[in-house]
Amino acid sequence: MSIVSRALSLLAPLCILAAVATGQTSVLTGQVVDPTNVGLAGITVKNDAGAPTTTTDALGNFTLTGLQNRNYTIDIIPPVGTYVPVQRSIRVNITTSLGVVTLQPGYAVTGTMLLPNGTPVTNGNVNLYDAAGNKLYTPNDATNTLGQFAVTSPIGPVTFRTVTPSALNLVPINRILDATAPIHLGNLHMQQGYRVTGTFTDAVSSVPVGNVRIVTTNGVTGEDIFQSTPTASALGAFSLLLPLGSWDLTCSPLATDAHLPMIKHGVIVVATTALGFVPMKRCVFASGTLTGPTGPIGGADIDVYTADGEKLFTTNDSTTATGAFSVPVPIGNCRLTFQPDVATGLAGISTPTTAFAINTNLGTLTTAPGVAVDLNVVGVNGPVFDANLDLFDPVTNAPAVLTGDHSSATGALHAIVPAGLWNLALLTPLGSLSAPVRLPLLPIVAPFAQTVFMPNKDLRLNVVGIGIQTVNQGGYLPISLTVENTTVNQLATTIEVVVRYPSGAETTVLPPIPVDVFPLLNLTLTGLFVPTPVVPATEVGRPLRLLVRARDAATTTVLDEAYAQFVVQ
Repeated sequence: MSIVSRALSLLAPLCILAAVATGQTSVLTGQVVDPTNVGLAGITVKNDAGAPTTTTDALGNFTLTGLQNRNYTIDIIPPVGTYVPVQRSIRVNITTSLGVVTLQPGYAVTGTMLLPNGTPVTNGNVNLYDAAGNKLYTPNDATNTLGQFAVTSPIGPVTFRTVTPSALNLVPINRILDATAPIHLGNLHMQQGYRVTGTFTDAVSSVPVGNVRIVTTNGVTGEDIFQSTPTASALGAFSLLLPLGSWDLTCSPLATDAHLPMIKHGVIVVATTALGFVPMKRCVFASGTLTGPTGPIGGADIDVYTADGEKLFTTNDSTTATGAFSVPVPIGNCRLTFQPDVATGLAGISTPTTAFAINTNLGTLTTAPGVAVDLNVVGVNGPVFDANLDLFDPVTNAPAVLTGDHSSATGALHAIVPAGLWNLALLTPLGSLSAPVRLPLLPIVAPFAQTVFMPNKDLRLNVVGIGIQTVNQGGYLPISLTVENTTVNQLATTIEVVVRYPSGAETTVLPPIPVDVFPLLNLTLTGLFVPTPVVPATEVGRPLRLLVRARDAATTTVLDEAYAQFVVQ
């Protein structure tokens, strides 16, 4: 290095210090363009301190002065509904260029947030999130004095979420939007929320069970309510915000936690609610590998059933790409079923009922190709939606494991079934006018397609409860009951009410009573409170059915039956 160069290098830091001492500031330049590289005029550019601020010129160029030599976050904010705002981080040193910043087009998302009484929510806020859950940059996203907001969304699907002052206890609104045009959400009437608290504990030792994730679902409508803190603390404590209603809490421990996932049904919220200790049963894990003729089977659905037929709520209940699985199972006797994707053409299989006391590796389970059954299910009024195909062994009455066993909105049903001789039942949803179709001793050995006509019921029953309600022993269950005579004749019937357990055993609530149903009668009785019996201790905490059954008075043939589910605590 020459003497001149060395001198200049030594003088450079001194020049910078002199510039700072004399009040000289740094400058940031750049250009903002659209995707076609055309400069955008009138775009606001500011730093994270809020000042100074500038706007782009006719060519999209900007110069931001009055900066210091340090790191900055630069906000580039176009008018709402034109382009998506962005932020850029940069180190400013004397004169620095941000380069060319390309903005992508976006659409405005607007609306008004209102309190339950209809007055505006001030100091509220809205957030947008991408498909991966990353929070997007949405400047000026607070509500004004009229409760109004306006932000810009990128084109495509985003999650929209409201944030309000915590002291108001307003339930957040969480929606998936598809921003392919400007979206006006209108008036968003916020619901008043009430705190629901509790602590998860081990059912045996009462030791807290931490980090349980909770999904809150309306027991009547099936709508999920977003929770800002959906996971219990390390000591098992949780605090939820829910509006008035009946709620199901789906509770999922960590994948490695030896406690069964559970659904706490029918939590009635009318005020602040303390659930106290929420016990969780211990579990072990059943693992193994599912294979077929060509190798491992990924994406197969796994269900767990108790020895008496109750289907349990499970998590991590599908096989991996390598066919491996590990699912929580209760301590005791149960069986597992595996349903490969219908596109594989492979039949579902079931393990024998197995006693689980410790973590158990079931080894390699193998399934084989099944038989394709294609049904076109038609009723008197057209295609039958959600018809359910069941097959039963004629000797043992054990159910076959099926895939694709429900009909679509067009009545199409494409199922893969094990080859064999079966008793077939084609059932319809509760309250349907279509009568079940049953075919005994049906050989299924080769693929077939057939249209199945489902006749109308002479008598239709429907029972509707408030979701899956939780009641005390001997408590009352609120339901509505519909009785419809679809014929022009008077029907002599008997009506009975029973509680049915998962095993199929029943306890009588109301013995058969004779009822003459008038021609073409369609009667709905609401606000009925039906007493439930004291159930055995083994049935506490399990989904039970309050079942109403109508029989022909002369032949005792079942005309129809319907039920509401409930849980005894």
